[in-house]
Amino acid sequence: MERIAGDCGFLPETLRLDLGMRLDFEFVSKLRTSICPSASERSFLFGVLNAWPTTAILVRAQYALKVDQQRQLSQATFAFREPPKQSLRAVEVSTNLAALEAKHRIHKNMRVPENSVIHRVLQSQTADSAIEDLSWCDQGKDGSVSRKPR
Repeated sequence: MERIAGDCGFLPETLRLDLGMRLDFEFVSKLRTSICPSASERSFLFGVLNAWPTTAILVRAQYALKVDQQRQLSQATFAFREPPKQSLRAVEVSTNLAALEAKHRIHKNMRVPENSVIHRVLQSQTADSAIEDLSWCDQGKDGSVSRKPR
């Protein structure tokens, strides 16, 4: 419901965004307070993401298992077998139109590389930002992330 409210309730013309602005949670919070303080934070965040004039991807990351590892846990396992280890994964991903058109994607449940700003922020519990070059990594079928040749 929050996503639908964000998609329908906050048009780019209403938000008046431009390239000189820096997209971060503090900016979104201040903008919501000035434009529509009664809007939920989450729906407004989706509205700003969708209206943002350049590539933007919103990621909620947490430690989780791959889908097939989750299935294995629900089945009987041998006592001598090590349980799978969780890794930091993009469990929720929202991408704006500019990112889709540029073919910038982070797939749902993709492992977050340790040298990513997403990993760094979660480990340090402090705000940070960066321009991530998504072309440098490739996720294999085994969940490994390796450098793509340029």
